[in-house]
Amino acid sequence: MPHQRLAPYNADGSINTFNGSAVGTYASSGIQNPLSLLKNSVNQGKIAAVLGSISLEYDILKDLKFKSIASINYQQYHQHDYTPSTALVRGDAGATSSQNGIASQAQTESTTFLFENTLSYNKQFDANNRIDVVAGTSWQQDKSNTFQASGQGFPDDQILTDLSSAAVILQPQSYSSQNSLLSFYARANYAFKDRYLLTFTGRSDASSKFPAANRTAFFPSGGVAWRLSQESFLKNMSWINDLKLRASAGYTGTQNIGDHLFRTLYTPASYAGTNALVPSQLGNNTIKWESTLQKDAGLDFAFFDSRLSGGIGVYQKNTSGLLFNQTLAPSSAYGSVIANIANIRNRGLEIEIRGDFIRGKRFNWNGSFNMSFNRSKVTNINQNFSDPNESGTYLGNTIISEGKPLGLFYGQQFTGIINTPAELAAYKKQYSLYPYITPYLNIGDPMYKMSPYGFVSSSEIIGNAEPKFYGGYTNTLTYKGFSLTTLFTYSYGGKILYLADINNQKVVDLTNKGVAILGRWTPDNTTADRPRLVYGQQGNISTASNDIYNGSYLKLKSVTLAYQIPKQLMDKWKLQSASVYISATNLFIITKYPGPDPEVSNDPYSLISGYSDAAAYPTVKQFSLGFRIGL
Repeated sequence: MPHQRLAPYNADGSINTFNGSAVGTYASSGIQNPLSLLKNSVNQGKIAAVLGSISLEYDILKDLKFKSIASINYQQYHQHDYTPSTALVRGDAGATSSQNGIASQAQTESTTFLFENTLSYNKQFDANNRIDVVAGTSWQQDKSNTFQASGQGFPDDQILTDLSSAAVILQPQSYSSQNSLLSFYARANYAFKDRYLLTFTGRSDASSKFPAANRTAFFPSGGVAWRLSQESFLKNMSWINDLKLRASAGYTGTQNIGDHLFRTLYTPASYAGTNALVPSQLGNNTIKWESTLQKDAGLDFAFFDSRLSGGIGVYQKNTSGLLFNQTLAPSSAYGSVIANIANIRNRGLEIEIRGDFIRGKRFNWNGSFNMSFNRSKVTNINQNFSDPNESGTYLGNTIISEGKPLGLFYGQQFTGIINTPAELAAYKKQYSLYPYITPYLNIGDPMYKMSPYGFVSSSEIIGNAEPKFYGGYTNTLTYKGFSLTTLFTYSYGGKILYLADINNQKVVDLTNKGVAILGRWTPDNTTADRPRLVYGQQGNISTASNDIYNGSYLKLKSVTLAYQIPKQLMDKWKLQSASVYISATNLFIITKYPGPDPEVSNDPYSLISGYSDAAAYPTVKQFSLGFRIGL
């Protein structure tokens, strides 16, 4: 298609909407004039919040204290949007007119209550025995309500854009949700000669997110530590300031799912002018807490007057009853149901080293470096997710298979670009069962690994999202009252599915594409690793390995320069502390990842399918100037 210039305005000064006749077609072009969105569009959000807490502490005995805390977090959010009559909107058949403008207003209220009571007992019996016990209960409730209304068809785009001016009122929507968590817990610490340390913890949680039979779960844990540096055989080694062996084991629980997912729900609807209820969610009254047994062992150390310190630890986490949406057969009339589907094992190594490089009266320099390694494995699963073509179960672009790690991508294995007639002929012969596809193949098209049955295999493992290692480094410089702190974070070896790149290969309209499209195969660029483009072609049949990119990066996460007000001035102003600071976050990143930021997730709460970049916004750079005052 030849290049064509489109005028931003019509002859009468109105905004050109780029309709079909303007671009030489008989239908809407699907091209959005940016001026349509810049002028008269409204995207306004307002938030009001109330945060408050009150606490009471009472000394029952010298060593026995009671503390009660009550807090509330109330937020109200109001959203107002207006799409003008000159703009295009998405419809069932693609881009379409907004029909003289669309407006919507929505309001959300959310409230969190927390009420907690604790008893603490701290007793030093003698020089060798110390005990610390805490017992308590807490109750938390979260409520939210949302209402949204929309209208279409407005007299103008400047003034009469309130919902009351709409010619057509669209169906309003409202949502409400509530959950609560009741907990009882106790923790006991015992130290003998500050050399042998014991810790025991027990916690009972009851969550409204689970059915009554499985609502309550108990999570115990315990730990031991041995401070070797206090033993007689090490006391004479003055360069050892602290050396401690530690080990622990315990259970934790997860209720990180939506509200009322165990219930079968119905949604109000209308049919032939009468009210009706239609099924909207299939319940599962057998779901239970997702539970993790974690075992840790490590060594903490401090040497050379504590100028070199850190720790080395290993862990193993066995998660049972992983909560996830399990896909159902179409005959069930439901898409999925929440279920405890799998057991996962994570093993890892954590290393942290801290150093005081320079200690002086006026100038100090210290740093802290950490590195973590984690390897996951599916140890048991109640359904085969490894081949979606056989099981009929699709989890985005992720495989869950027993004996394999999490974060595996599946799709087509890209093997190269067809560059010669001989390669084209050889590739066509592999389509033994689908000869009607081969006439459409040509030089410049991509090649993929074939299955033994003569068609492109779409269930190959094409990448692993789990990084080989990750961590960070914190550096701090202080001079007199000034301090400069920088934080670097990094990750190496993890893969990311860049969904925007897949869309780049679909040329079905006249919208702009990313600059990577310039590297496609052409007769003048036969060494390209990106296939040719054919207008009207839908791109890959499914995700391919050339859509997976290395997500390794090194990022300057934050920089903070602070100045501590001199003590003489603080005493004069009767302040406990006072400082002024300037800080910046996300200043730069070093990476080969083509997207805006490799530190991205389409679902950060998912253990299974959070490894895709769905055209996320670039990480925001923030600059702050502030004061900290303690009275």
